[in-house]
Amino acid sequence: MTYSFKDLVLKIDGDKEIYCNSVSIDYSTSLEGVEVVGKKESNEYVTTGPPRGSVSLNYYLTGEDFLFDDVRVEGVPRELDFAGLTLNSGYLMSYSFSLDGDGPVNVSTKFDFFEKVRGTFETGQSQLPEADFLTISNVQLSDGNYISSDEVESLSYGYSVALSPKVPIREDASFEEIPLDGVVSAPKKFDISFKCRKYDLDLPIDGVAETLRVNLANRHDTVQTYYDINGIIHTKKMGVSAGGELTHELSIAQGNIGGDVPQLYLVPGDIGGAFTTPTNWPNLLVAAPGDSAFIYGPDHGQSFEAVDNVSFLGYPCKILGKGRTAHELAVDTYAYVEVSLPYNTPEGAKAPLLVRTPAGQSYTRSVLSIVGDGTLDLF
Repeated sequence: MTYSFKDLVLKIDGDKEIYCNSVSIDYSTSLEGVEVVGKKESNEYVTTGPPRGSVSLNYYLTGEDFLFDDVRVEGVPRELDFAGLTLNSGYLMSYSFSLDGDGPVNVSTKFDFFEKVRGTFETGQSQLPEADFLTISNVQLSDGNYISSDEVESLSYGYSVALSPKVPIREDASFEEIPLDGVVSAPKKFDISFKCRKYDLDLPIDGVAETLRVNLANRHDTVQTYYDINGIIHTKKMGVSAGGELTHELSIAQGNIGGDVPQLYLVPGDIGGAFTTPTNWPNLLVAAPGDSAFIYGPDHGQSFEAVDNVSFLGYPCKILGKGRTAHELAVDTYAYVEVSLPYNTPEGAKAPLLVRTPAGQSYTRSVLSIVGDGTLDLF
C-alpha cells in the first residue's frame, strides 16, 4: 500500500499547526562495535547513548513565525506530531530562508530529538485555512551602513546551533526510556549573504559592521514580521562567466538575533504597573534584599520573552514573572519582568541591573541602591 498527501500538517505543542511543503523524519540508535583484543572483526554491538533523530520541515510564511521564538531562546523542547508519530523533545537546530525571485517566502527548519518515536502512522483529514503568503516581491529592506536596499538582488538568512543532550548518570548501562536533563547549547551562529550591485573588494582586516532590517509584508504592503541583521561583513566575492553578468556576493557573520537593545527602567514592586510615561520613571530605586522590582522596556511584541537572566553586581535575581501592560497616559505598550532582588548583596551597593535580552545584554537606565531596612523610596 502507498500513501500520498495533499496537505502536510505538523502539530506543535498540541494546539499549533504548520502546513508544510515537505516533512521528513530520521531516527537512529547510537551503537558501537565491541572490540576484542587480537581480533579485527566484531559481532557484538552496545548502546552508547540515547536514540537520536531529526524532523525537517519546509513551509511558506503567512505572518509572524512562532517557531522563530526558538531562535531567541534555544534549548526549549517542542511536542511534535505528524500523522500519528509523536515526539516530546524536539529542539530547533536550524532555521533558514532565501529571498530570490518573486515567489512566496519559503522557510526550512530542522528539529533534533533524543527519544523514541511514539505512535504509529495513521491517515487523517484537516481543513487548510486560507491565508496570504508573504511574497518576496513585497520584501522591504532598510538601508544599511554599506548595503543600500536598491542594490540588493537576493539574500539568504540562516541560523544554526549545536545542542547536546544532558544524560544523567545511571547505575545500569541501559539507555532505554532514559529521561534527559535538558540539553547543552553551543553559541548561536547566523550566516547571512547578499547578492548586490556593488563592485568593490575593499574590506578592512576586522571586517565592516552592517546593520539593517528585513521587513516581510503581505500583498497590501503591511509588514507582518521582520528579521534584524546586525553583524560583520567578513567576505566579498566577485565572479563572472562568459556571456554572463558580473556578480558580487557579501557574507555576514552574526552572533545574536540583532535588533535594538531596549531602554530598561526599574519600578518598585509595590506600585507595579502604576506608571505614566518613561519620563516619570525613577532614575534611582532604593530597595532592600528580597524586595521585588519591575523592569520595564518598550514592547516590540517579543521584547522580554527570552529574558532568563537578571543580575545585580553579579548576584542573580530570581525572575518572578513576565508580561505586558499599558497605561492610559502611555503612548506605547511596555513589556516587563518582575524580579526578586538578591539577599546576599552588600548594604550600600549601587548599580544598574544587568538583563539578558534577545538582542544581547542591557543595563537598566535606573540605578538600584541597596539598604538594609526594607524601605522602598522613589527619587
